[in-house]
Amino acid sequence: MAGSLGIGLAAMAAQLGVFDSPRGGGPPGGAETPGPQQDPVDNQPEPSISPTEQPTYDPEPASPSSKPSPEASFRSADPNVITAVGIGPFRTGEPVDPLLEAGVARRPSDGGACDSSRQLVSTKGKYDGITAWQDGDEIRHVTIFNDSFKTRSGLRVGSTPDEIKQVDSNAREYEGEGTLSYLIPAGGNGLLFIITDGETKAIVVGPRSELDDIANAGGGQSLC
Repeated sequence: MAGSLGIGLAAMAAQLGVFDSPRGGGPPGGAETPGPQQDPVDNQPEPSISPTEQPTYDPEPASPSSKPSPEASFRSADPNVITAVGIGPFRTGEPVDPLLEAGVARRPSDGGACDSSRQLVSTKGKYDGITAWQDGDEIRHVTIFNDSFKTRSGLRVGSTPDEIKQVDSNAREYEGEGTLSYLIPAGGNGLLFIITDGETKAIVVGPRSELDDIANAGGGQSLC
């Protein structure tokens, strides 16, 4: 009797699912308890907050100088060689005012027999003995008395007529009263060598027409 009762209770318990429940007390039939549901909004990444973009501005280009440097007018001149256009800061055809404004040249304190308002001399001792002659607003010709400067062919103040003719056998000769001059042409310009006592006293560079006038006027007797 007791055995029949135990079997019946076991069968009833199986039907009710009493022995299928986990020890922890889960839902009947071994079903898992669903976990807490997250709010869909919580699963979205937080938007990144970027700082407000500031507009950028390109710096304004530096305005070009309205007035070019006075050095620009003679920067390409060879400062140590006598050429048919001049030497150092003095070049024929160049404007005079930039040289004065830059302090590169000045008026001589004593122009001698010539008009000092038409003469320019260098403010640097290196170019002592060199005079530029003004005509209008430009340098007309340049006279070199300094024997430390030479032409590309080596002629200088102190060179003899023979040395000049060795450089250019076709140099044009001018004879004046007590003077002798030789003109070596170089395009529209030239180099005029004024000879006194057998050697070059001065070298004048400039337009050939200007040099012709100086030579025909007596060379060393009239360098103004």
